[in-house]
Amino acid sequence: MIEKLIIEKSKDFEQTLRELFDKKKTKYPPSLFHAMEYAVFSGGKRIRPILMWLSADFLGIKWDKVKDFAVALELIHTYSLIHDDLPCMDDDDFRRGQPSCHKKYGEAMAVLAGDALLNLAYETVLEALRDDNKLYASAIFLAKCAGAEGMIGGQAQDILMQDPTEEDILNIYKKKTAELIKAAVVTPCYLHKNEPVYDDLNLYGEKLGIIFQLTDDILDQKQNEVSYLKKTNRQKTIQKINDLNNEIKDTFKKYGEKAHYLIKFADYICQRNH
Repeated sequence: MIEKLIIEKSKDFEQTLRELFDKKKTKYPPSLFHAMEYAVFSGGKRIRPILMWLSADFLGIKWDKVKDFAVALELIHTYSLIHDDLPCMDDDDFRRGQPSCHKKYGEAMAVLAGDALLNLAYETVLEALRDDNKLYASAIFLAKCAGAEGMIGGQAQDILMQDPTEEDILNIYKKKTAELIKAAVVTPCYLHKNEPVYDDLNLYGEKLGIIFQLTDDILDQKQNEVSYLKKTNRQKTIQKINDLNNEIKDTFKKYGEKAHYLIKFADYICQRNH
């Protein structure tokens, strides 16, 4: 059931992204546009936008209210992947089974494509704010999650950390991966007045983000990356995934059927390691 929902929502969101890119096609230099388009439409599952939809639905907030933020979040995620793959970072030649952006379009154009996607993300957010200034707090939260206090800060720690402990690695994961997951589920909260719900979704985003990175460790064991799996072992990593998921379930069981899809989505992410 959750798999079907993910496929349906992913297709819907793909169309939303396509409409945005169709509007920009004649406004950008062709080579830059094609590099951006290549990176965005390279087969991602749109996990973060789907999570934002699930969170908004859980809170009773209409999708149209947060759709532009979901677009911005996906653009931010994509720019981070382009830059992650560069030779000065992770030096990956492939992304999702295809040549990475810098292998396809060259390093300089890949850097510019990432920069342009980040700017397009904030352009999209600012246009949403023009229509509804109640989203102001949501915009600040998204920017912090993506910036030096969040994802970028975690990536910097990842590069600089020497012989990290298990706890160090989990703290890196909280920033470099969990912050954008948290942005997906918490951003709609600023249109909601129930603070305990905010706290619970904040916890959900953080724990699910760590789960996501731990399952990535199992699926994609890169030689030079900081990894909880390499620091421990497969059994302990899977146990950590299950422990975090159980903590999510314990927190959200009080919401009953209302939290069904959020819980099932966490199960879906956990099962990526099997």
